[in-house]
Amino acid sequence: MGFKTRLIIYLSIIGALVIIFVMSGLPFEQVFALMPELLEDTGEESDADFIFRLLRLFLTGILIMSAILEVIFKIKSIKSLEQDKDSGRRRRGRLK
Repeated sequence: MGFKTRLIIYLSIIGALVIIFVMSGLPFEQVFALMPELLEDTGEESDADFIFRLLRLFLTGILIMSAILEVIFKIKSIKSLEQDKDSGRRRRGRLK
């Protein structure tokens, strides 16, 4: 699986999450209730700090998802290589 395919998968997952959040109709405070670090109000933060923390949170999520997908793809490729080796051995054995 190439880089472009993975990029499309990641972007579609992010887009689906954004659509779910927007279509849920919940206020953003309820959507982010599971992320208390994001909603901490120290009183001396600007809107830019909030946006940077939000972006950091999303990028961390993307990094975690990409690591999980990478492991899944590696496992699948290893299994397919093992199956190819086994089928090749069987074919050679039948021809003899």
